[in-house]
Amino acid sequence: MSRLVVDASVAVKWFLPEAHSGVACALLRQGHDLIAPELIYAELGSALLKRVRKGEIGEGVADKIFTLARGLKLDIHPISPLLEATLRLGAAHKQTFYDSLYLALALAQDARLVTADRPFFDAIRASGLGPHVLWVEEEIR
Repeated sequence: MSRLVVDASVAVKWFLPEAHSGVACALLRQGHDLIAPELIYAELGSALLKRVRKGEIGEGVADKIFTLARGLKLDIHPISPLLEATLRLGAAHKQTFYDSLYLALALAQDARLVTADRPFFDAIRASGLGPHVLWVEEEIR
């Protein structure tokens, strides 16, 4: 199976019903080696709090989701070794530091990044780094 970096736009779909949730969940069942920077937990927590503030989920549900997320079989990587590369990638491709961190990890780990963030995907796909990024609905080989 493939080595894949998953970003928070994919991870949130594992727990909350959104567009592309089915294919995002399939990534968990297909036996891929899933990796992510430690930032994924902060971004997932932020997404959950946003849903709590909107009244879409309760605090207890958010807490349970967060606990489940931390128990998933994800190979979590520290961000410190990726900071300089992330800054360069973000500047070169006019992307956020957060999004660029996932891409930096994919490049460092010789993996592909799976995302459900369409503007980010389109920007990176149009650059010379297109082979390193996959849209969440793409068939993964």
